[in-house]
Amino acid sequence: MKIKSLMVVVVVVEVVVVVVVVVAVAVVVVVVVVVVVVSLVVVVVVVVVVVVVVVVVVVVVVVVVVVVGVVVVVIVLASALSTAVVVPVAAKEWQLW
Repeated sequence: MKIKSLMVVVVVVEVVVVVVVVVAVAVVVVVVVVVVVVSLVVVVVVVVVVVVVVVVVVVVVVVVVVVVGVVVVVIVLASALSTAVVVPVAAKEWQLW
């Protein structure tokens, strides 16, 4: 009788050990999956932020280049126009003297 009760205790202990090991492995797997998912989310967020920053910088550079180009063209045209208008007028006034 004692042998049977001892065998029952051994079987119960073995079952408990197996359950504890399975639960521990499951917890480790869940933790690893959560860490991997969080890492991937962080990587995606960082990539999105970098892409947005690059796009904003490119847009700002393009806008600055366009604005500077327009200003230069306006200055050149104004200079050419003033030269085309002022020189003949000045020449006519000079001839009058």
